[in-house]
Amino acid sequence: MKKHQPRTSAADSSRNAILFAVGVIVGVLTISGCAGVATQSTGLNVLATSHSVKLFWNPSSSAVVGYRVYRSLQSGAYYTLLTSTVVSGTAFEDLAIEKGKTYYYVVTAVDAQSNESDYSNEVFAMVPSL
Repeated sequence: MKKHQPRTSAADSSRNAILFAVGVIVGVLTISGCAGVATQSTGLNVLATSHSVKLFWNPSSSAVVGYRVYRSLQSGAYYTLLTSTVVSGTAFEDLAIEKGKTYYYVVTAVDAQSNESDYSNEVFAMVPSL
């Protein structure tokens, strides 16, 4: 697994002016039990069951073609891209999970020139053992 390094170039300042991270997380969400729902008015939200983890986020106010979803087993590092193509909507369901594990997620926004924003803030989901 490779840690994501933000791109750096002369165009970064102008790109960052029109493209920004997907959302701001109000708080880190922990989901436990057989199923749970966490909702917030803004940012990245998560629903974990013993079969999947569903992510929901608010759309970027910048012009984007979609989003990329990343996951890690460690907080803050070693994110792996889960989406081979950009996600056009503002939701993603991770079906490749294991019961009893904790997963950490971030999302990026992607514009028409394939520029990718920095990571959103991280959320995590504790997948029930049941």
